[in-house]
Amino acid sequence: MKKTIAFCLSAIMMLSCGAGDEPSSKTKGTKKIDNKQYELPFSREYSGGSPVVTIKLNGCSISNFIWDTGATMTSISSLEFASLVKNGKITDNDFVGNMKFSNATGGVSESEVYKIKEIVIPCNGGKELKCYDIDVAVEEDLGAPMLLGQNVMQKLPKCSVNDLKQVIVFE
Repeated sequence: MKKTIAFCLSAIMMLSCGAGDEPSSKTKGTKKIDNKQYELPFSREYSGGSPVVTIKLNGCSISNFIWDTGATMTSISSLEFASLVKNGKITDNDFVGNMKFSNATGGVSESEVYKIKEIVIPCNGGKELKCYDIDVAVEEDLGAPMLLGQNVMQKLPKCSVNDLKQVIVFE
C-alpha cells in the first residue's frame, strides 16, 4: 500500500513538472531548456529606471513589462487584459477572485485576479524561461503600468542585472 501511494505521488509530481522536462532546481513550474546562462534584454525607456522587458502571456507577446522587484504580484492593465480575452487567451474559467493590494504610495485598491497558464520569458539566442499557472492582477486603469512581480521572479533561476549589456542574466 505504501509503495502504491509513493508511486502515485511520484507520478503526480513528474506530471506537474512537465513530464520529462527538467524543472529548474529553484522551484517546480519553471523550466530551462539547458544549463547555460540566459540573458533577457531590457531597456529603461519610461519606467523611472527599472528594467522594461517583453514577455509572453499565454502565447501573446506583450512589451513594456516593468521588472519590479518590489511588486508582490504580476499585474497587467485592463487594456492588455481585454486584448487577451478578445484573442481567447483568458476565459471566465481562469478567474481566481478579487484581492486587495497596497501600492508603493500606501494606497489600497481591489483587483480581479486571473490565472495565466504560461508565462514565457524570451532570452537571447532563442532561449526561453517558462513559468506555469501564475496569478495576475488586472488593474482597472487602462494605462496602468504592467509589472512583472515576485510571484514570477521567485520561480526563476537566480539572476543579476548587467547594466553595461542591458540584460538580466539568469544562472
